[in-house]
Amino acid sequence: MQKSNPWVWTELAEEKKPDRKSGETVPTGFLTEGVTEYFPRQSWIEKGYVKRKEEMTDRY
Repeated sequence: MQKSNPWVWTELAEEKKPDRKSGETVPTGFLTEGVTEYFPRQSWIEKGYVKRKEEMTDRY
């Protein structure tokens, strides 16, 4: 079974590191492998550097 990677960079990450483009998928090398998907560091989520893809879409 292939693990999913639902994480993308945010504008905050791009401001800090211009090579990390907002909306692009976070490479798995930056993530921890879980049972069914990959996960970023909790501090990255808390600081707003990454978001789950579904959080990036408009819900209007």
